[in-house]
Amino acid sequence: MIRIDADFDYTNALVEGWNRKLRSVRIASFIISILLVVCALLCAFFPVQSAGVMGALAAILILALGVYQLIDYFCAPPFLREAGGLVSSVLNLLIGVLLLASPTEATLSTFAFLLGGLMLVFGINKLSFSSKLGYFGVSGYGWVVVSGVLNLLAALSFLLLPLFSALVLNYLVAGYLLVGGVTLFIEAIAMRDLKVR
Repeated sequence: MIRIDADFDYTNALVEGWNRKLRSVRIASFIISILLVVCALLCAFFPVQSAGVMGALAAILILALGVYQLIDYFCAPPFLREAGGLVSSVLNLLIGVLLLASPTEATLSTFAFLLGGLMLVFGINKLSFSSKLGYFGVSGYGWVVVSGVLNLLAALSFLLLPLFSALVLNYLVAGYLLVGGVTLFIEAIAMRDLKVR
């Protein structure tokens, strides 16, 4: 259990920590989001040709996102760590490994539920984080709410869409990459130095 220190200024610790790493996080977010959207478009427009290559590349990007989330979780101050961030990173790592290990032609309906579960956890985590930002009096966190809602909508579509073939999996991965890339790009654009009200 984390003890609350009444003399410690948690709001300024959050603001100073965020503002210190803002530039590197923003650049990394732009690069990863553009790569995710490019992979999504290639998966959608060249489903047969890209099934193997794009599947492997998508799996590597999902693995990289999982590693990034894991590092970000452990680098965050303990009072800002979200269990959803840890679960999201583990699920991304699991999905990446499963995508690399699975044959393209196999029926993989399990991925629909894994991706849907991941997006659900990620969306809930974003909404929870936005409530913390509001509690600490940080302004301009609407982009976190929008990202959370988009992730929840994507989760519903993935959980309701049954997966019957590798071709459908290809479009499902394209949708997952597109939603992830767009939300990450929106977050990167909206990132600003935090200011306390």
